[in-house]
Amino acid sequence: MAKIARFIASGGTSAVFNLALLHVLIGWCGLRGGWREDAAYLVALELSILFQFALCRFWVWKGAEREGAIWPQLIRFHGAAFVTSLGRLVLFTVLRRAGMHYLFNASLGIALGAVVNYFLYEKLVFRTRPIKP
Repeated sequence: MAKIARFIASGGTSAVFNLALLHVLIGWCGLRGGWREDAAYLVALELSILFQFALCRFWVWKGAEREGAIWPQLIRFHGAAFVTSLGRLVLFTVLRRAGMHYLFNASLGIALGAVVNYFLYEKLVFRTRPIKP
């Protein structure tokens, strides 16, 4: 149960990070309208994925295997995140075209993606091995 609570907390932190980046890119940097908002979404998404990886690896799944380099685990994390990110991008584009505000739109994608991500991270990325006697 503690791991799920840490995942929710790290996910909330990553979501705020993602939305803040999205607001900076669209609201302050002027990447408004059509494909510019989609591009801003992708940049914010990738940076938040890297941020989430750090939180998950060093805090949420702190007991997960640490053998080998960090890169294979980061690649698996990106693979798992890609599955939900692709779905989130499609959803974002469809809902943007339907007139939904970008921050509410992204928040909906984050919530739906979090459920799928937890199970993918648990089974594919941060596996724990039983300790041998």
